Amino acid sequence: MGRTPDLAALVRQRAEALARFAEWEASHPPMMSPEAAVASIGALYELLPASSRHRQIDTAGVRRMHDALRHLR
Repeated sequence: MGRTPDLAALVRQRAEALARFAEWEASHPPMMSPEAAVASIGALYELLPASSRHRQIDTAGVRRMHDALRHLR
C-alpha cells in the first residue's frame, strides 16, 4: 500500500493552490454584472423539475467545506 500523505503537506499544497487561483482570479475580472449573474441563476432554477425545487436542501457538505476553509486563514 502507499504512504499516508502528510497532513501538513496537504494543507500547504491546498493553500498554495488557493493562492494561485486568487492570483488568476485577480487578472480575470467577471464578465457579467452581479444582476445578470443572479438572473442567470434564476433562469437555471426554472429549468429544474418542480419536484427538485421543493426538495429539502442538505447544506451539511457546504458547512463542512466552510469549516475546513476557515482553518486556512
